[in-house]
Amino acid sequence: DPRDEGVVRAALAEAAAAPGETTTFERAVLRGEEQLWLEAKLRAVAPEGRREALQGYAVTIRDVTERKRTELDAIEAAETDPLTGLPNRRAMLAQLERRLAHAEQRPFALAILDLDHFKRVNDSHGHLTGDLVLREVAAVMRRMSSPSRYFARIGGEEFAVIGRQGDFEASARLCEKLRAEIAALSLRTTTGTRLATTASVGLAWVSAPTAPGLAMQAADALLYQAKHAGRNRVVTAANSPPATRWAAY
Repeated sequence: DPRDEGVVRAALAEAAAAPGETTTFERAVLRGEEQLWLEAKLRAVAPEGRREALQGYAVTIRDVTERKRTELDAIEAAETDPLTGLPNRRAMLAQLERRLAHAEQRPFALAILDLDHFKRVNDSHGHLTGDLVLREVAAVMRRMSSPSRYFARIGGEEFAVIGRQGDFEASARLCEKLRAEIAALSLRTTTGTRLATTASVGLAWVSAPTAPGLAMQAADALLYQAKHAGRNRVVTAANSPPATRWAAY
């Protein structure tokens, strides 16, 4: 593939600099519509004591698709919440760290969402019903997902949303739509009892590099304001009291 030419040339140059030593790299390739993974091992060949007299390369290429799929499946399982199918806290923190590294040039929104009075659901109707609520909330998030929106379950009834870069208003509208769709869910227990589900959201604007924990604390502070203000609402850096505004940090 022409897009791999730079990688191949770099590998050949690395091998040529050390004849007799093996260089290994992997690449994903397409065969029709199927993605395969190939492993290439290459070694430069030169007369002993005359490294500059390169005679050629010994190259072995093998299909490692099954092994690679096993590796990728293991990574995905480690970063996926098994109940909801959303990314878990570990995956979210990795995504957040990548965003934070460029936050000054590409600021973004970070929201923490917490389901209101969720303990009452578990206590009154059991954990199976609580799990149903979590799965339905996650389904709303999956329907709203896009390349510019990242949703994750970070623990218990708490979720995180990483919004579009450079557009705080769009992220605020997204959070308000998410809150409204959760409140509109029509959920019932196995006995027919209707479940009222609402969520509180704190939305912070991250415009400078910082530690992931501090970024989450900023959103958490706004989430607690939403809880104290009566729940079932979105509090953002723009509409919070000046003393607790987290527009940048």
